[in-house]
Amino acid sequence: MARSAVTFRRYLRTVPGSLLLDGVAQFLDLGNAGPVSQALTSFSMALWQKREKFLGITANFGNNNNAAQTNFNFQTQAAGRKLLTTIVTNNGAKALVGSNNISGYVWYHLVLTYDGANINWYVNGQFDSTTTHTGTVAAATTGTNIGTGSAPVGGAFRYFGGYQCEHQFWNSRVLTASDVALLAAGTPDSSLRTGLASEWLLYTNGNDSVGSNNATASGSPVFSSTEVPVKNRTLVSNRVATNGRTVIN
Repeated sequence: MARSAVTFRRYLRTVPGSLLLDGVAQFLDLGNAGPVSQALTSFSMALWQKREKFLGITANFGNNNNAAQTNFNFQTQAAGRKLLTTIVTNNGAKALVGSNNISGYVWYHLVLTYDGANINWYVNGQFDSTTTHTGTVAAATTGTNIGTGSAPVGGAFRYFGGYQCEHQFWNSRVLTASDVALLAAGTPDSSLRTGLASEWLLYTNGNDSVGSNNATASGSPVFSSTEVPVKNRTLVSNRVATNGRTVIN
């Protein structure tokens, strides 16, 4: 079958910077009033990260509770540097470790979904790992954070060291594999914003650009104008970019 060519469209990012966290004491406090802190029957969370410190497990998102975790977290392991989450529901706690190594000094697009029956990880638009779990996710009664979170059984906070941007949270929508691929590729599809409850772009401040769950900075994190995810992402489906054009196999 002959190949048909279409014009290659470069995805120009609307976010001109990112949040730089020191891995020691800096984070953004979301409080406990926003949709991300509430009881959840299903949800999706997407974000970009570029990790630059590897002293232990670090949290992109987590509970502000060093006694015992409720709700859910979004973490990267130290050993192996794989994704890690623990989701707490009325049926107990369940952890899911990712399959792919998350290298340092490289931007990744990461997605976590929970549909009331399964927990899924996605890395750069591709399925990573899954496990079963049921129940309603517990509310985070003491609030939630971007850039840190407590261990599932309580204890020291797990501060993220590196860059983050474009945190997106859907509190009743479970992104499909096709949705995730479009999102990671930067495809400008308005349907991806359906059900979007909060979005923290994190290039000048911690404000929620969709809802009202604005974050308060702690420890003076830096909003950088020099670090952003790459502008050209791997295109979805079987499209291949060549010499400024895209051909479909």
